[in-house]
Amino acid sequence: MSEHQVEVEVEEIEVKVVYNGVIKEITVRPEETVRQLLDRAIQAFSPIPQPHLLALFPPEGLELNESLTVREAGIHDETKLLLRPSAVKGG
Repeated sequence: MSEHQVEVEVEEIEVKVVYNGVIKEITVRPEETVRQLLDRAIQAFSPIPQPHLLALFPPEGLELNESLTVREAGIHDETKLLLRPSAVKGG
């Protein structure tokens, strides 16, 4: 049973993040938050002007809640997300 628990802890998925037409793969664990994924995506594409105004969006949906885990947000291996300005953060 402990072997299975270790597998769950080290499980990682690759998420495809698109910013200005460029796609980068970001590695994340399902138990990490959307905020952690967002921070990695911003870092991967930096330098980005005004990164604090950016958020992640599924192609067909609304802005992802940063406090959810990757799993809770429905993000799985090979999910494609858009990195773009947040309607909420822009005020």
